[in-house]
Amino acid sequence: MIQQPVFNAEHVLLCVSSHLLEIMGNNEITPLSRKLVTRFADPGCFWFGPRNLIENDTKFVQIVSYIIIEHDGKLLCYQRGHNSSEQRLKDKFSIGLGGHVSLTDTRVTHGTLDVMKTITAGAIREVGEELESYDVAARKKHFLLHSRLNAVDTVHCGLVELWNLKTPQVAIKDKSLNIIGFKTLSELAAMQGVETWSTLLIQHLKTHRRIQ
Repeated sequence: MIQQPVFNAEHVLLCVSSHLLEIMGNNEITPLSRKLVTRFADPGCFWFGPRNLIENDTKFVQIVSYIIIEHDGKLLCYQRGHNSSEQRLKDKFSIGLGGHVSLTDTRVTHGTLDVMKTITAGAIREVGEELESYDVAARKKHFLLHSRLNAVDTVHCGLVELWNLKTPQVAIKDKSLNIIGFKTLSELAAMQGVETWSTLLIQHLKTHRRIQ
């Protein structure tokens, strides 16, 4: 049965799956170099589509900002509450803030979609909806993250950024989130009930001994 369009549906940033496969291969985590960013951010491989129609369409991958908050070598951990909009992740622990990149985040350079600026705008908007009273010293894009462990992960790709804070003071704006606090990688690795993407990143960062 053909799904009927919803004219007020949220439109999100999509990447052609075959393009992402060329960039990442079968790797779950791919470090971002300047050269790789240029290849990845080809505007001809991205578009905005209605989320309700492409939610399970494996021809496309939905781009998600995934922001790690760091201070003094420790990462911010939170737990999603029962009222979380992401029901599949409720009660899970996470080190990643952010979400889908919306049509309203669009940034254009010389008449063409600027993929990286658009993703950055989406990340800033999403974190601003989740946290308040935080002071960022630096932001850096680190990885592409694409897991195929389940059907949901298969159609989502995270662009992972690390935001270094000047101070550890953060306050929650989104009341469906519960702050656990800043944790070391060893503390995070020992926790149970951590969501898939966070687990993969904690293992990767711990193995490579780097969060800077």
